[in-house]
Amino acid sequence: QWYYDSLQEALRMYQMFERETFLPVAKSLSKARSAITHGKVKRLKKCFSVIERDQKRIKRLMEKVKQKGNNFESPELACSTLCILNENIKLLYEKLEAKFDFESEQLIPRVEQELKGIS
Repeated sequence: QWYYDSLQEALRMYQMFERETFLPVAKSLSKARSAITHGKVKRLKKCFSVIERDQKRIKRLMEKVKQKGNNFESPELACSTLCILNENIKLLYEKLEAKFDFESEQLIPRVEQELKGIS
């Protein structure tokens, strides 16, 4: 339960950080290239490190949940509620992996490329 609660809180904070801090600054790159200040560049670079750190933390928590939850496999005679819960957590795990891969392999490199074009 503790790992699940910690994971839930980490995901909530991560989503809020992206929505309220990272994405608005990243979107501003394409809106007004001339208005990009040194402060925005510094903020974006800080965002990259926060995202990387938080992704590692969330992945560790997901691995713990996966380990404690028998790799999201339900016992043979498990109730339907447990089976549905395990399937939903497995789906969440897969979606998070895809999201983190997209961010680290495509989104962040693209924003970094935009920053290089500005400097």
